[in-house]
Amino acid sequence: MGQSDAHNTTFQPSTPLAALGGFLFRQRGIIPVPFVIGAIVTLLLADDTMADLGIPFWASVAGCVLFCAIGHVLRVWAIGYAGRETRSVCVATVKLATAGPFAHTRNPIYIGNVLIALGLALMSRTTWVLATFPVLLILEYHAIIRYEEEYLEFKFGDDYRAYRRCTPRYLGFVCRAKGNGVFDLSQTFRKEYQAVLATVSAAAAFLFALWAR
Repeated sequence: MGQSDAHNTTFQPSTPLAALGGFLFRQRGIIPVPFVIGAIVTLLLADDTMADLGIPFWASVAGCVLFCAIGHVLRVWAIGYAGRETRSVCVATVKLATAGPFAHTRNPIYIGNVLIALGLALMSRTTWVLATFPVLLILEYHAIIRYEEEYLEFKFGDDYRAYRRCTPRYLGFVCRAKGNGVFDLSQTFRKEYQAVLATVSAAAAFLFALWAR
């Protein structure tokens, strides 16, 4: 099938993992909520399990600030190149983002999200959240990424395949892709404030639960 023919058909994921990723993509905004609620309930009803491991409170605060700050900076950098589609509930894009952080990794926003999740898990002072939340988020994003990869190949064809060959899926420290694009700071202001507000709200809820216990 030619590229013009492909664009005239409806995209359908070809594997069960990609199909699962499509479902998780549409629900990705609410999946962290049970972990936040569970951590708050644990903090209110149980002991500080990280204290039992010898992890001081200041270390949790410092780790939370560090990982969340790095995660949000990476998200801002990526959103400035990717544009408004990053918060859509439907997979769709009008351009292939290859510049900025996308020249180093094909999924900088998801990497930023995992770093933020790790920071919040530290702030939760709850070992089960620290042990499970970032790991489950990585598994969720892996399925979503497979779904998005199939869509991008469907949408952009050879251009995406060329980009995929020279840019790692997750981490890459050497810029190998010749990215095209311009950073638009206005995109980040419109899209990132909700994510920052959610992060601050979750951290504040953990602090309140610790204080109220």
